[in-house]
Amino acid sequence: MVSCLISVVRSQLVFSSKEYKINCGSYERGYEFFGSKKDGRREQSMPAVLSIVGRSKVGKTTFLEKLVPEIRNRGYRVGTIKHDAHDHFEIDHEGKDTWRHREAGAQAVAISSPTRFALTKTVESELSVDTIVATYFTDEDLVLTEGYKSGSKAKIEICRKELKSEPLCSQADRLVAVVSDFSVTVDVPLFELEDISGVADFIEERFLRKTA
Repeated sequence: MVSCLISVVRSQLVFSSKEYKINCGSYERGYEFFGSKKDGRREQSMPAVLSIVGRSKVGKTTFLEKLVPEIRNRGYRVGTIKHDAHDHFEIDHEGKDTWRHREAGAQAVAISSPTRFALTKTVESELSVDTIVATYFTDEDLVLTEGYKSGSKAKIEICRKELKSEPLCSQADRLVAVVSDFSVTVDVPLFELEDISGVADFIEERFLRKTA
């Protein structure tokens, strides 16, 4: 089975082929998360979607940890989706009440507090990125996925000399840039591994300014 992990800044949604889980930062934010648009900024358009790809252990998560705040500091709302192609992730904790509810056979289990809301639901098959974004990320300006190298979205690939990781993708795979700590021959923009600001400039110019 295939699964993916999805998170939104101040909110989190987790989805797999077996189940998905939603964590919203607040009731008000949770309401917006499911479709409300108080500021009206994106009434007519969907968020831009960009996949951060590369070989296993190349540093995709570390790169995203630096890129997300850089883009947020420019005034954009950012969501992220983590793809788990092996369906190995587990969100609930064995022995907890919600885990016991699910083990008892509940197909959907929710937990609510004054500041957060979470839902785990069994599904029949993995949702497409487009479906996930259209359903749960309508209030974001940009959705960055970690993974989906075989997907149809535009991609920035991370390469590292330590892993001898020449690019896996090409322009035919919708590769739009490469981030690397060594020289790579590519026909797309090449950024140094620590040039987070430069990558953010590229993303803003190519994917965000026309929708902001």
